[in-house]
Amino acid sequence: MNEASDKSHPEAVGRRVRGKWWKKLLLSLLALVVALLVMVWGTRQSYRVPEVPEAWELAATQQVMNKLAGSLLDSQGNVAAEAVIRLTPEEVNALLRSWLRTEQAQQARDGKRPAVAAVWKDGALFLRVSQPLFLGAVNVRARVVPGFSDKKVALQVGDAWVGWLPLPSGLVTSGANRAVADLAKEEKFQAGMAIFDKISVTASGELELRIYPRNIGELMKLLF
Repeated sequence: MNEASDKSHPEAVGRRVRGKWWKKLLLSLLALVVALLVMVWGTRQSYRVPEVPEAWELAATQQVMNKLAGSLLDSQGNVAAEAVIRLTPEEVNALLRSWLRTEQAQQARDGKRPAVAAVWKDGALFLRVSQPLFLGAVNVRARVVPGFSDKKVALQVGDAWVGWLPLPSGLVTSGANRAVADLAKEEKFQAGMAIFDKISVTASGELELRIYPRNIGELMKLLF
């Protein structure tokens, strides 16, 4: 009786077929969302560096200060028009640790802030971020190679992951550079970048900074 009714009413059959199709689609999308959540969701990470700087950090930081001071003046005792500073991996990591301590202190006051870990190795910045979210966290890791020329910051991002989900390097690089472009609209950022002519990574993994010492004063006025 029902078959005869369906045959005599093809529209009813079509509605049932379409209904099943939509149900399958919704179930497939739900399964995809659940799978993505499983891949992205993780446990909170508490990245920490020692609260008190270690001896190697103090020595490396002093080396950076000596290099900076030595680059400010030319052979005539005048402020140099341009200078080149090369920072070793150890020196870069000492500066990174100083910044990470500031981040740790801010996170201790605000539990919603992400935990951050960063280390300079093999000519790149290896970055880890754990953003608390409800009872878990979204954990991100990436390899970043910084660059600066023609008054623009250019980042190359590779090996980027959110949880267990790999991200396309091109997409992440594009997004990171758009974020930097927005940041570049701020006055302090512009003053900071005005110090540099070029930032690059040498074949030995050192961070090479070509700077304009005369512009450092403008940044100091904004910071202090």
